[in-house]
Amino acid sequence: MTLRLPERRLLPSMVEARWGRIVFISSVSTVSGTGRYGAYILCKSALEGLMRNLAVDYGANDLVIPAGRG
Repeated sequence: MTLRLPERRLLPSMVEARWGRIVFISSVSTVSGTGRYGAYILCKSALEGLMRNLAVDYGANDLVIPAGRG
């Protein structure tokens, strides 16, 4: 499976500008768990991992990459 995420196109221009924001919407289900929603929780957990990785990789370039849990 290949993810085609918009931030891959946006990040180069944000790094060049040394400013930018990417906001991910996550879920409290990733920490509390919910029955019968394994695929949903898996996807949201992967999104949180991606967000943390991008924050570490691009934080030094003054980019902010938070995730809100709803």
